[in-house]
Amino acid sequence: MLAVTKKKRPQLTKRHREKRYAFALAKKYWTVEDWKRVVWSDETKINRVGSDGRKWVWKKRGEGLSDRLVEGTLKH
Repeated sequence: MLAVTKKKRPQLTKRHREKRYAFALAKKYWTVEDWKRVVWSDETKINRVGSDGRKWVWKKRGEGLSDRLVEGTLKH
């Protein structure tokens, strides 16, 4: 057994995945010029729920990335 930290990944619902896929399809043929017209903004991260501290779990050698080893994250 190994002690490893849980990986953090966005906790996506089926609706989130569908909307991301629709967005990707809509932008599939955009050119560099199209993307240059997008206004990008910096983001600030503030913890309202939980912390950035590590969470440790036990896993068997060779065990893949199962749900038990992943910490779902929520965007507020």
